[in-house]
Amino acid sequence: MLLKSLKKLISDYKSLLLIVVFFSSYSLITDLIFIFLGIGFRVLNLDFETFIANNIFLSDTIVCIVTTIIYGLIYFLFIKKHYQEEIFYNTREVINNFKEHLPLILVVVLGGIAITNLWFIVIDNFLMDSTFIAESLESFDSYWALEANESYIWSFLSIVIFGPIAEELLFRGIIFNIIKSKSNSILIASVISGIIFGLWHLEPVQVVYTAIMGITLGLLYGEAKDLKIVIIAHIINNLLSNLPDPLSGIYGYVVSISYIFIFYYIKVVKDMIMKHYSEDRMKILEDIYVDTRIFK
Repeated sequence: MLLKSLKKLISDYKSLLLIVVFFSSYSLITDLIFIFLGIGFRVLNLDFETFIANNIFLSDTIVCIVTTIIYGLIYFLFIKKHYQEEIFYNTREVINNFKEHLPLILVVVLGGIAITNLWFIVIDNFLMDSTFIAESLESFDSYWALEANESYIWSFLSIVIFGPIAEELLFRGIIFNIIKSKSNSILIASVISGIIFGLWHLEPVQVVYTAIMGITLGLLYGEAKDLKIVIIAHIINNLLSNLPDPLSGIYGYVVSISYIFIFYYIKVVKDMIMKHYSEDRMKILEDIYVDTRIFK
C-alpha cells in the first residue's frame, strides 16, 4: 500500500518540481547573499574574498538568519495554513507537548550522536582505503578546523541556533509536508525528506549519518505534530557536538552515554515506524474506500 502512495507522489510532477526547487533554494539564496555582500564590499573598497575566507561561520550565520526568515514566512503563510501540521496554539499546550515528548527528544538526540560516532568509527577502520572517502574526511576535518579561527559566538549562532531552525523549516516544515500531502504517508515523507536532508549536506562522509538523523527527525515530527519539538531536538543535537572549548570535554561523556541508549533508540525508532505504518495504512484504506464510493 505504501508503494501505491509512493507512485502517487512520483506521478505528481508539480510536487516533485516544488521539492527540487526548495532543495536548490538554499544554495541559490546563499549565492544571492554573497553577490549582494560582494557588491557592498566593492562599494566600500573592501576585500570581500579575504573577509569570507577569514569569517566562514560569521558568513554562515548571515545566511542562516536570512534563510530562517524566508523559510519561516513560507511555512507560516503557506504550509502551516494549508496542511495545519501543528495542532498546538497556546503556550500551555506547547509546554505540555514538549514535556510529553522530552524523553523521546533525548533518545533521538543521544541515538543520533551514537550513530554519528559509530559511522566515523566505520570510516576510520574500514573505508579509509578509498581515496574518495579519505579526501572527503580530510575536507570535512579542514572545514571544522576553521572554527578555531573565529569567535565561538558565530559557530554557536550558525550551527546551534539559526542553522537548525532554517533546516527544520525547510526539510520538515516545507519539504516533509509537501511529500506527506501528496503521498498521505508519514513514513514516505520521513524517508524521502531525510534522504534529501542527507544529500543536501554534500560532503560524502556526512551524507549517511545526516540522512539517518533526517529520517528520525521526520518520524519525530510525525509523532509530535509540532515543528518546534523537532527544532529543539536538532538544536540540542548540534549544541552537544559544538560546545565551547571550556566545555568541549563533556562531549566525550555524552558519546559514552549515547552508546548506552543505542538499543533503546533502535526500539523507539522501530516503534515509531510501526505506529506510522499502521496510521498510513488506515489512511490509504480510507482513501480507497472513498474513491470506491465515488466511483459507484
